[in-house]
Amino acid sequence: FFFFFFFFKQKTAYEIMPSLVGSEMCIRDRYMGVGMTMISTEVVPFLILAIGVDNMFIITRAERTVNKDITDMVERIAKGLSNVGPSIFTAATCEFLAFLVGVMTDIPALQSFCMVATIAVFFDFLFQVTTFIAVLAIDNERVRSLRYDVVCCIKANEYKPPRKELMRRFFEKFLTPFVLNKGVHICTAVLVVLLIVFGILASMFLSLGLAQKASVSTDSDIHKYFLTQEKLVDAGPPAYLVFRDLNYTDPHTKGNITELLDILSAQSDSIQKPISSWFKGFKMFTMESGDWVEVCGTKGINAFPFNEQLRKFVKIGIRSECCLRYGLCGEQFVKDIVFDEDGEVETTRFRFFHPPLRIQADYIRDLQATRYIVDRFHGKFKHTAKGEEKYKGKELDDKRQVFAYSLFYVYFEQYYYIRGILTQNIMLALAAVFFATQFITSIIPAAIITAHVFLICFSLIGICYFMNLILSGNGVEYNAVFVVNIVMACGLAVEFCVHLMIAFMRSKGTRRERVISAMNNIGSSILVGIGSTKFIGVMVLAFAPSTIFRIYYFRMYFAIIVLGLFYGLIVLPITLLYICLLYTSDAADE
Repeated sequence: FFFFFFFFKQKTAYEIMPSLVGSEMCIRDRYMGVGMTMISTEVVPFLILAIGVDNMFIITRAERTVNKDITDMVERIAKGLSNVGPSIFTAATCEFLAFLVGVMTDIPALQSFCMVATIAVFFDFLFQVTTFIAVLAIDNERVRSLRYDVVCCIKANEYKPPRKELMRRFFEKFLTPFVLNKGVHICTAVLVVLLIVFGILASMFLSLGLAQKASVSTDSDIHKYFLTQEKLVDAGPPAYLVFRDLNYTDPHTKGNITELLDILSAQSDSIQKPISSWFKGFKMFTMESGDWVEVCGTKGINAFPFNEQLRKFVKIGIRSECCLRYGLCGEQFVKDIVFDEDGEVETTRFRFFHPPLRIQADYIRDLQATRYIVDRFHGKFKHTAKGEEKYKGKELDDKRQVFAYSLFYVYFEQYYYIRGILTQNIMLALAAVFFATQFITSIIPAAIITAHVFLICFSLIGICYFMNLILSGNGVEYNAVFVVNIVMACGLAVEFCVHLMIAFMRSKGTRRERVISAMNNIGSSILVGIGSTKFIGVMVLAFAPSTIFRIYYFRMYFAIIVLGLFYGLIVLPITLLYICLLYTSDAADE
């Protein structure tokens, strides 16, 4: 047992936790009945590594900075955890709650991801404070016994103390003085304003959808198919207008149906003529003054009940003289009318085609245009007596009388409300961050952290829009993958801010001295442990053959890292130099 742990150097501990969390995910999938989606499979491993490795860097560094006079290993680790434990716990709690609120969303992909991410964050933190601490203690015993990292069976002749960290010297001599410069404060404020402006522009102009060709490898046959489809497709998808439990004998209902058909027929951009409707043909069928009365046998038809009239109408064959001479071909609508067990009309539909749809914007445009028109007539029809009884006491949406349907509507329905879902999840995640941090800190530090988390997420949306403008090819769009990444950014953004804030609160002296102390003590851990580890993992995605990986994972993850470091190591320290004036003085700081 001990040989196993001594054989691997300390960095091997960083590989243990992701494996344990991966095992947990398999158990969750097997026994909790929560299936893995593509988004969860692609994003959660990065999330586990991103959250797990950086905290392990911080714990390791905290133990190394404990006073050398303390020789008991248990006490050293306890001292180290007393310094960084609150910030690690706060960050984990914020991430846990931020993902937990996402489970309540209506987008299945986002709901699945948030559920998996919530469980992963919990076990990530659990293994950090249990398994990793144990491995760290064992590895420190190896160091004390003067054994080498890999070949642990060989002892060194003497102990070589670790050299002073290069990054710590970089912070002390360069970055901290740079952040304290007044000119840098002005430039930073201007840059933050620009990021906010781009975020506002993105909120208004960032397009909806997920390009199909972006989701497959660029050298695949499917990718070539999608490219050809965009250029040559010349047939639109079929769609249907479905009516439920209407009183078709009511003059008001008949007038609204006619008006709806006329409005839809006029939408040449989103609907191709003609609309195949039994309604107009049936109206002719029930007119006893037409030339077709004798041929079609409609003499005295109005003496029959409506349901019997309609059954006679759909029996007119397409090869009959009535159909060939007068166009009254009821047989073609036999599948468009459903009778219940009592022989009454229950559901009917009209058929039409959309124009050729080549790109995602075309699908979304036609869906929105059609739904907008149909929704205007919601509640304007009269139900049958059975319909009134069926929908009695139900919500308005549950007794919807008419709706449009096409197969692609199922996939593009999300774009009706995806902006609202994104806003809702960001607000809930920010509330969770504030709720968690104010218990560990206080209201004002919690508000500062929450504000910076929001700025990171909002700036990320703006950066995506800016990169779409300057880079060619497919760009980032509003879709489920984008929303998942923004929600994940809310969780990861806490890591870049909370450690520095708590280090600032634990420091002594004036505000300036406390900022310098926090930057020098914890800044290098944020840059190396949080920033660089994520950056190394993200760089691999830049060479992925699939466009979706390069755009939604490399491009967005890289932006998360850059923005997190910018707000965590530059904006937040500057904020602490000024915002603290609002609620404390140098004397109170002491």
